[in-house]
Amino acid sequence: MVNMQGQYSKIRLLGEGGMGKVYLAQDNKLERQVAIKELTALSGEQSLEHALAEARILARLSHANIIQIYNVYEQNNQAALVMEYFHSQSLSQYQKENQLSMVEKLELLRQLTSGLKAAHQHGIIHCDLKPSNILINKQGQLKIADFGIARLAGQEQGIESDSSAGYGCLFYMSPEHIARQALDYRTDIFSLGIIAYQLLVGSHPFGQGSANQVAERICQQVPEHAKNLLCDAPAALTDLLMAMLVKPVAKRTLTAAEIENRLGHILMQWQQNLDSEQATLPLPEPITKKQHGFSAIKLFSGACLLCLLVLFAFYFVSQDESDNKHVAILKPRLIENSAMPAAQQALVLSTVEDAMRQAVINTKNMYLISQREVMATTALLGDNLAKLKQALGASDLITTSLECDTNRCNVRFARLTSRPNNAEHLSVSAENHWFLLIEKFSVMYSASQGQFAALFAKELAVNKAGLLQKPIKESDYQRYINLYHEIKEQRQYNEHSLSKLAELLTRSPYLYAAYALYRDTALDLYLDSRDKKYLQQLDSLLQNAPPEYRYSVYEAIDRFWLASDLGQMDVAQQQITEAKHRGADALLILEQQAYMHFSSGHYDKAAQAYTDAYKLRPSLSLLYNSAFSYWRMGALSEAEKTIESLLKQYPNNIKGKRLQANIWLLQGQLASAIAAYQAIVNINPQSSDLTNLALAYALNKQYKKSLEFAQKALAKAPKHPFNLLNLADIEMMMGDKQLAKSHYQQVVSLLVGKNEVKYLTNLAQAYAQLGQADLAIATINKAQELTSDNGEVSYASALVYSLLNEKSSAIHHVKVALKNNVGAVWYNLPWFDALCREAQFKKLMDSHANTGRCNN
Repeated sequence: MVNMQGQYSKIRLLGEGGMGKVYLAQDNKLERQVAIKELTALSGEQSLEHALAEARILARLSHANIIQIYNVYEQNNQAALVMEYFHSQSLSQYQKENQLSMVEKLELLRQLTSGLKAAHQHGIIHCDLKPSNILINKQGQLKIADFGIARLAGQEQGIESDSSAGYGCLFYMSPEHIARQALDYRTDIFSLGIIAYQLLVGSHPFGQGSANQVAERICQQVPEHAKNLLCDAPAALTDLLMAMLVKPVAKRTLTAAEIENRLGHILMQWQQNLDSEQATLPLPEPITKKQHGFSAIKLFSGACLLCLLVLFAFYFVSQDESDNKHVAILKPRLIENSAMPAAQQALVLSTVEDAMRQAVINTKNMYLISQREVMATTALLGDNLAKLKQALGASDLITTSLECDTNRCNVRFARLTSRPNNAEHLSVSAENHWFLLIEKFSVMYSASQGQFAALFAKELAVNKAGLLQKPIKESDYQRYINLYHEIKEQRQYNEHSLSKLAELLTRSPYLYAAYALYRDTALDLYLDSRDKKYLQQLDSLLQNAPPEYRYSVYEAIDRFWLASDLGQMDVAQQQITEAKHRGADALLILEQQAYMHFSSGHYDKAAQAYTDAYKLRPSLSLLYNSAFSYWRMGALSEAEKTIESLLKQYPNNIKGKRLQANIWLLQGQLASAIAAYQAIVNINPQSSDLTNLALAYALNKQYKKSLEFAQKALAKAPKHPFNLLNLADIEMMMGDKQLAKSHYQQVVSLLVGKNEVKYLTNLAQAYAQLGQADLAIATINKAQELTSDNGEVSYASALVYSLLNEKSSAIHHVKVALKNNVGAVWYNLPWFDALCREAQFKKLMDSHANTGRCNN
């Protein structure tokens, strides 16, 4: 190797790690900037061999998404690699400093997979994929770096050393890599899956903790399915994420080429949906993790039909509800080319945003619309602010822009409202330009609140909470803002951050905003771990709060969430009453009551509460929640009427169309249901839609088509119990009893031990089909205990008892189901053939326009 050090002049250190240091340098001969990686972990001949090995691997590759190698040189018996200089950030840093849309995230993953595909096609396994080795520039171009421990396919793959050099990062390793087994390209696929899951979902699939703790979970645990956590994601995407994270190597069959191809289709479809639905707002898919307080969302439907948005803001009762302001604060935007360091930018933005949010929370007659709802809606509607305002049911939109240097920011607040008699056009009803000096956080916080209040100078006394205000030390304000940014913006909450919040509130118990932050963090940690110590800590914190806070409406809301997570619904109901006594707004009370009624199975009361809430804030989410509550209670005509109202406003809303198709299917309007499902699956074929389309064809006695779509549904979600049950039913109808029983047994294996109504009804049917009468009856009885007068449960009961030849019980439940608008066509299935010998069943069919049911 030639000593070529004189050709290069170092400029500055870019970074360093276990394998060496990387410098920005000038190539004096070719007059270009390069990156030089000096290997320091090894010495002598080992260093030279290592450098040559990495250089030879990189030399095989010439791809837009992989850092290129230019040269190798020797200096003082140490080797250095000369590589392409790519002015960029790591994926982790890039994500922290940019609010990425789903399209942007998918595009980054597509580039990453494209580079990985090129490596694999040349027989190269990276072996150390992680966010710090993925570089992105300001234009969004991505490159894979650091092939220091890469190897060629077919080389000896066992991992001998346990040193960090040559072994990789435990947080992103495959199970076989952690176990130091033979490696091939599939180890990179697993690492890619972790990175993709973390980028899209926002959390590591195997949780937080030390490297060894995470590595243990990688080897032993299965991550929560991404479909439960991603808002509005198609099944094609969530299923792809989970396929990359399959633990057994033999079953992890995806290649980078296949993943890139699928991502390309998903990205194209997503973009087309955005383009075609600029005038609509599809509701978010449900998630399992609740965000408490100002952004509280709970999941109730495993069928992915409902995202119940319980949107809380703390403010006081108005004598005239029509005077209330429903305020949506959009994310503050920093003008490009800011001279302010990135870390400081993030804290300034967090300070300004939280100051505005707290000002709304502390104002009588103001309601703060959930940050999560605002962000999800903004991602879907983009710059269409008029549609955004309409979909949120907001009276006011607040936009903020900042142009900063190192000492101050030129800030612009704008309050947007609808023009009189023209809701489709917005006007700036108030605007405020001012200079924010970058000094004490407490000063920036109070200055932002004062300037925000000026937007409502003629109408409201802004930021008058009625709580005793005491001076807060600047150091405590700064700690709070740092924790707010870490927890709320970066979603990096853990026991350490909870402990720091507790210490902060011990020192500054009158820093009221920190109580909500503590509550959110404690409850999220509880939901992650189910460790009740976090709830006990929250209870203790509230007990020791100052009296002014302890007897405020805010504390009643804190205790409502505490009780609900403990499953103490009677206590939670008491806290709703207490919040009302302390002056909580009518809209807040209605949304709390809706949540309580729905979680208790009182869907009729939930529907009424959501309908009343919609009258106060006519948002798309509340309208959909009303329709879904009607659907759950079996009031199909009311559900249909409500969903028609939704589709009249948003005619291309996929979730509205899906719920409408479900209603038609249950009513037995097969032609309408088939046409609706067919249109949906042509746009975005999800497994639930394919399953329902298969059901519709089966009811229409088109068994071949039914089998085709049932198989497609199962291919998309092979472990989904509903898909398995549906396929088994169709196989049984077509005479393939052995295969059908195999699938029924899989349903039992998946559902046994689950206690939700939707699972119990399907489990009972599977038991009945397998002839396990006692288990079938016990299971359907449990479902009946959990919900009364429900059409779907009554139908499942009729099916179970008919299969078990308990005719009188079956006919009783047929009556109840028909009364609850379950279409008579559902009794055309062969499971009910035995009932045709009963005059009462024939009479029921005749009275419900199904006269020909028992003619054969």
